[in-house]
Amino acid sequence: MKHVNMKTVLGITISMIFLLGAIAAPVSALQTNIKIKTYNQGYASGANNHTYMYVEPNPLDFQSRSTMNVNEDLDYWIYRYDTTGWTRQTSSFAEDMNVPYDWTSFSTWNTGPFANPAYLPEFYDWTASDGSDFVVNTTIETRTFGLTFGQHTPVSVDRGYTYYGTLGISGQEFVHLTIASRQDGVSWSVAIVDPQGRYMNGDSGSEGDIITIPFKPSISGTYYIFLQATPTSGTFALFDLFPVAVSPQLIPAGGVITDELNTGEIVVEDTGSWVYKEMAPTVRTYKVNSRNDVASLAYTFNYPNGILPTTQPVAIEFTSNEFNYGHNGGTRYDEGSGFPSNGQYFFRGGPYYVTVYGGDGTQYTLYHQSSSQGALPLNQKMHLENYIGSTAAQSYTLDIDQPSILRVNSTATAGELSIALTGSSEDGYRSVRSPNHPATIQAANEYYLPVGKYHVELYVSNNVNEWVRFNVGSIVDETTTDIVNVGGFFVDAHLFQMYNMTLYLNNQDNVTVNFEYSIYDASGAVRVSGSTTVANRWDGSQIQAHPTIPNNRTINYGGQGYYEGFAFVGICTYQVSNNTQGATNVYMNYPVSLTIDWQNRMNDIYADIETLDVGAASAWTNFSLPLPGSGSGTYGLLLNTTPGTWYNVSVKTGDVTGFSSTLLSAYDGRAHSTPWGDLNDEYVGNIADFSFQFGAISDNSLLSMAISRNLGVDGFLWVQLTPLPTPQLSVEKITPVGPNVLAMLGGVALPAAVIVGVVVIVYIVYVKKFKQ
Repeated sequence: MKHVNMKTVLGITISMIFLLGAIAAPVSALQTNIKIKTYNQGYASGANNHTYMYVEPNPLDFQSRSTMNVNEDLDYWIYRYDTTGWTRQTSSFAEDMNVPYDWTSFSTWNTGPFANPAYLPEFYDWTASDGSDFVVNTTIETRTFGLTFGQHTPVSVDRGYTYYGTLGISGQEFVHLTIASRQDGVSWSVAIVDPQGRYMNGDSGSEGDIITIPFKPSISGTYYIFLQATPTSGTFALFDLFPVAVSPQLIPAGGVITDELNTGEIVVEDTGSWVYKEMAPTVRTYKVNSRNDVASLAYTFNYPNGILPTTQPVAIEFTSNEFNYGHNGGTRYDEGSGFPSNGQYFFRGGPYYVTVYGGDGTQYTLYHQSSSQGALPLNQKMHLENYIGSTAAQSYTLDIDQPSILRVNSTATAGELSIALTGSSEDGYRSVRSPNHPATIQAANEYYLPVGKYHVELYVSNNVNEWVRFNVGSIVDETTTDIVNVGGFFVDAHLFQMYNMTLYLNNQDNVTVNFEYSIYDASGAVRVSGSTTVANRWDGSQIQAHPTIPNNRTINYGGQGYYEGFAFVGICTYQVSNNTQGATNVYMNYPVSLTIDWQNRMNDIYADIETLDVGAASAWTNFSLPLPGSGSGTYGLLLNTTPGTWYNVSVKTGDVTGFSSTLLSAYDGRAHSTPWGDLNDEYVGNIADFSFQFGAISDNSLLSMAISRNLGVDGFLWVQLTPLPTPQLSVEKITPVGPNVLAMLGGVALPAAVIVGVVVIVYIVYVKKFKQ
């Protein structure tokens, strides 16, 4: 069996060759340092001739390319955790291969609209095809380069690699990053993330394009520029990157900017020939502020007319300090359109940044105007009227001081009215929604509104005379509240727990209330919803039971997928009627008094719950199953586990005829569920003596076990968990590349046409690891 010995090698010889050859290079010429790190990791098989591996997603652990170095025939299983548990896939490698292998194909765990989705980790189970001992041997390479404001940096890119640039930002308000491709026959892409891994902006190009990516930095620190290229032939492409700090020009309220994008790529040579030359576009960034009101930026573009084609596409782009929810903590808010003609962008607060770019002599006008009709009328009919001959836009402020529920209903049809609801909540995340507006509140969609500053845009078509009503009610921390049409309750929720909900009608009146309910987790995702009816009768001195309808309803929800902290309940009392005078006697805007009782039902579901600490060593417990007893039951094991560890679960039973289990893991602040349909992928044995395995993705878990019995004799359920050695694939975090070496060495300035070679500093690091 072939192995790579433990060693660390710095590529000093290679570096010195490049450095000595560059001493006389000009200071003003293009130059860069590329740092290459190579990690070789080997993991020997364990006592059972298996190698278990853990791969964790991390936005700042970057890989330029990874390779499997296969010395013997290998078989393996991938346990790719996903929203519903895991997806198990099998594959193999033949010996004497060095094949590219992607270790970062993680699945997404989605959320509701008010939380960031997460990537979930993976586990591997490796074996030699012939059952012998073996080594899993992989090489991971990272390629990085440094960028400096105001300096051109060439980067040579090999096909099949991702390159990571580092740019230190401290106090720059806005940045333009220009990327120039130095050849045709190539497609490429660029992305920018901040020090926390949040996406700032990105773009793609082809051939010899020159593009500029504008972005608003979030915090001070090292920003990362991802660069990939795919030449149509060959393996090499060259790019020039040029970051510039920008101080955007303020457009005051009422201010107008008129300017021209004057660059063009078709020029006339001295010979009189028309020549197409790649050029950087003209890029200008402005900013606007509306304080606490709604304003808008109206924009118009005047494109040149002529026989020549447009060579530099025109676009307008808006961004701010806000984030959209997304992977790795979110994405910088960014919205724009290509080849705009005219339009109106509404905003509230600020600053908002407006970037216009393109060329070919295109003229543009930007007009910052106040556009607010004031505060949005709530819980009342709002008249819509438009006879001006075109669609009219109206904008309103909406301040949400307490988390609320919204439903919109209207007599206007979808073609007559469209609504845009935009807001920035207290945590700095932006949400944009388009509420529907059917004729009844019961048919309307329900929307959760966190505390924040919102604005509402109404687009009313011509020849419309209708009304719309925005029904907003608060979500309260109390257990009793009055709800007029919409409202709700906050309730405590904790990982792994189960709850039931009872709603009581308190009104001392002859009323029947039809209502809809929805239970949301903390991200705004609906866990369960439905509709029901409650009623009361009043005889003049006391409440009597209604002859057919109770005055309370209990909703049992069997799910355990809550976030740690809270959940909330949305209520819509869509119809309240007098139940002594016929169903058509409906009360409008009637305050319905409801009390909520939110109860933990774990003791009703679980016969017993024990705790096991298996973070560092094996442990076991035994559940006694005496007679008399029920034919089925659910038992729980609260586990202290070590994240990234593969566990073997051994089970022995007596008088048990059926078994299934669900694994609940605390991950990303919520409960991830792996069902028995996945866990039994590793089921071995029979009901009296069996085992299965799983990978821990958190430091605490709940193993929920459902059994059935014959009830013939006393029984038992004995469970032992054993942690198995599980190495973690690891790569050092990328660190900023140092200042330009040539600039420090100095030199003699040469004409700009002189081509200067690229300085490459290579660090080759071999690391050998064996499982014990």
